[in-house]
Amino acid sequence: MYWLRDKIGRPREAHGVNNPEEYMRRAKEFLIRHGQRPILREREGPQPVAYVSDGRWVCDCDCGNGPSVDPEWDLAVCFECGSVWRPVIPERYREAERVLLARPNPANRHWFPDAKIARRVGMLKAETITDLKRDNRRMGLPVEISDEEVKEDALDSAPHVDNGGDRHGIDDEYPRPG
Repeated sequence: MYWLRDKIGRPREAHGVNNPEEYMRRAKEFLIRHGQRPILREREGPQPVAYVSDGRWVCDCDCGNGPSVDPEWDLAVCFECGSVWRPVIPERYREAERVLLARPNPANRHWFPDAKIARRVGMLKAETITDLKRDNRRMGLPVEISDEEVKEDALDSAPHVDNGGDRHGIDDEYPRPG
C-alpha cells in the first residue's frame, strides 16, 4: 500500500480514474470483462455511510462488496453488481483524513463514523474525530487536541476495549457500569 503513504485512497487510487464519468465507465468495462451486463443502477432509498478502512474510503454495498468512495464526488460504484451509490459523507471527513494521515502505516488508518458499521467491526460505538486523535496520542504520534477535547478525555470514565491500540468507549445506548 505504498501508494497510500500520503493520502486516503479514493477511486482515483483504486481504479485509476480522474472523474465520476471515468469511474462509471471503468465499472461498466469491468462488468463486461467478467461476463456481466454493463448496466449501472442508481440505488434509491437509504444510502450507505462512507468510512475509511485500511486507508481507503469505502461504503457497504448490498451485494457484500465495499466499493471505493470519493467524498468530493459523492459517489461509489460497485464493480461487483453495478450499483451506483450516493453515500452519506461524514461532515468532518477532511479533518478525519488529516488525523489518519499522521499514522505512517495505511493499514492502521480506519475511521468508522457510523455506529452500525463500528459494531460490525467489533467496536462498541461510532468513532469521533476526538477518538481518532486519542488513538494517535496513544500511538505516540503528534496530536493537536483542543481544550474541549482534553475535558472530554478527562471526563470519559466509561470502560474501554483494547482493540490493538484503538480505544473505543461505550456510548449512551449501552448501560454504564456502576
